Amino acid sequence: MNPRTEQMRFVILFDRDFEVSAGSSETEGMENGLVISNQQHVLVLKCRTSLDAIQWKAAILESMNSVGRIWLQNHPYGSSFPVRRSQNVQWFVDGRSFMEHAANMMELAREEIFIADWWLSPEIFMKRPAVEGNRWRLDEILKRKAEQGVRIFVLLYKEMEMALGINSIYTKRTLQTLHENIKVLRHPDHYLSSGTFFWAHHEKLIVIDQLIAFVGGIDLCFDFIDRYLTPRMPWHDIHACTYGTSARDIARHFIQRWNATKTEKSKELKEYPFLLPKSYDTVKVPRVLETYSNLADVQAYVSLIANAQHYIYIENQFFVSIIDSDDVRNEICKVLCERIKRAYRDRAKFRVYIMLPLLPGFEGEIGAPGGSALQAVLHWTYKSLSRGPDSLIESLKRYIPDPMEYIHIGSLRTYETLSGKLEHLGLLPEQKRKPPKREIDLDDPVADSFFFDTWVAIAKKNTEIFEQVFNVIPTDKLKDFEDVQMYIAKLPLSETMPQVAEEYLRGLIGNLVEFPLDFLVNANLAPGLATKEGIVPSSVFT
Repeated sequence: MNPRTEQMRFVILFDRDFEVSAGSSETEGMENGLVISNQQHVLVLKCRTSLDAIQWKAAILESMNSVGRIWLQNHPYGSSFPVRRSQNVQWFVDGRSFMEHAANMMELAREEIFIADWWLSPEIFMKRPAVEGNRWRLDEILKRKAEQGVRIFVLLYKEMEMALGINSIYTKRTLQTLHENIKVLRHPDHYLSSGTFFWAHHEKLIVIDQLIAFVGGIDLCFDFIDRYLTPRMPWHDIHACTYGTSARDIARHFIQRWNATKTEKSKELKEYPFLLPKSYDTVKVPRVLETYSNLADVQAYVSLIANAQHYIYIENQFFVSIIDSDDVRNEICKVLCERIKRAYRDRAKFRVYIMLPLLPGFEGEIGAPGGSALQAVLHWTYKSLSRGPDSLIESLKRYIPDPMEYIHIGSLRTYETLSGKLEHLGLLPEQKRKPPKREIDLDDPVADSFFFDTWVAIAKKNTEIFEQVFNVIPTDKLKDFEDVQMYIAKLPLSETMPQVAEEYLRGLIGNLVEFPLDFLVNANLAPGLATKEGIVPSSVFT
């Protein structure tokens, strides 16, 4: 900090690699030298006298052994953050409840609001219906708080414009013109030489006064303001809110990202200040941020899978993990395979339930122009699950006669009647939550009676009904793109014989269906060289 202007010039935080050195013997001959380093930076200082350097070192060591001790320790899975016990956490399913609560919490802000987002729409209404005019529109909330003296810092993903239309420059300009207390940085710049051409910041955070923190999978953008009964995609998005010390950990993470971005892009611009964590004299916050945490959450997943006793349930938007692959480095599939093989060797009951969207949430149609991104994600999904010697199922087949005794891969479908006409609603998980037609015993998800007679049987029956009534895509019936074109040309039973179709649909139980592992099994789903997906390296998708 400049002692005359009190302008903060640099921030270096305690972490497990933090060190301090002083004197000529420790600083390569600098008699008055002081060297402070952590995982991100090495700060070399020259004090007025050697005594000053030694006194600075002593003061820093005292802090390291007291308030800074927790950050110098090793934490589970190599994480940057400690386990926080007895924390208050609440979760939200879909955007409506999350956004309303986030708006209420931002209204409580007195000092700071931090926002990190992949896509942010300034004009989104955080509360609906909009019965109070624009009061609960995001830009109006931020403007109102900025006028009250709250400092607002926003970190946005700077997209590749040729690939994405999220228009982060519009968001930055819109927010920064609202008030001088609103600061927006975008990251990264995309240069082939720097390596930032191939990855994206995809986290979604809101932190209020470093005491309340939201983290999860919901962007503050138009697509995400959905209701629990009307999901926007083939899955429900999840967000969480935590308070107290775990919220301060999330704030610390944002501060590190903000300071790193400022150092890289706006170091000398006074209008973009460095940030500091608040000081105060067990929720675990895992994060994926390469330099900082060494993929702590992936290590946590691996440990949880390897040590699972009875069953594993995985529900995710994507599933890309190939065993011993140069393209895909995570070991999720490998540890799943090893855990199932161990159950087979021990003759133990063990189940793995995997739930995935039937199709990735990308624009385009299968086999049609513009479907390259959709097909590219399918390519990597099938390579991970069932196609090729390094896929999960093919790897298991080398050791286990029937891997499907241990693993089931499922998805969700629904339908509704619109204007008196049966409609298959894309791949939405559910339009209405209806009471079950019969009670299903969920007490033992490992038992054969549940796994085979309930879960697998219901998924198979529901799949057959949807295929009979709606000619749904994807389906195992379609092995290549020619099959797809002939299939979509046929009128479904829901149109030719709606009354018969309704009889079939009465046999549905819930929304569970099978994930079609043989869909387009004879087609090449890898992106062509002439597409933008083919130009970029495979690491973009893996």
